[in-house]
Amino acid sequence: MSDMPRDLADALAQDHEDVARRLEGLVAAARADDREALAAAFAQAEEGLLAHMNAEELYVLPAFSVVDAKEAKALRAEHARLREELGRLGLGVELHVVRKEHVDQLVAFVRQHAERERKLMYKWIDTSLPPENLRALVTRLRAAWKARGFAARAKSA
Repeated sequence: MSDMPRDLADALAQDHEDVARRLEGLVAAARADDREALAAAFAQAEEGLLAHMNAEELYVLPAFSVVDAKEAKALRAEHARLREELGRLGLGVELHVVRKEHVDQLVAFVRQHAERERKLMYKWIDTSLPPENLRALVTRLRAAWKARGFAARAKSA
């Protein structure tokens, strides 16, 4: 396990920060009422958020549900709501009917969700995530970061 990060919770938090930056790009494009920039920013934000949630659902939440089934279920429900909101927003982007308020609501919900995960789950990850899940999650994060152009982060994780 020498190639594993010392603090996987920090790595996941950094991934949340990347998603937040992408969402800020979405907010800026909505504020500027730039349809092309909005479509590009939405695609980037959606890709980052879905990849992050998928990794958590595959490698973290199954093990976390053994520790706290109620909270794991609530986090999965928030992921489902985020996917629904992304779908609505994506349709709005395609139809050119997105208002800045819609984007702001999604960003606020993502921030609230990220904070909840940080408090509930991320402290637990570094000490209790099963080694096979840890290896798979690190591999998945590295691949995602490399695909998004974070080569230095991909090597350090």
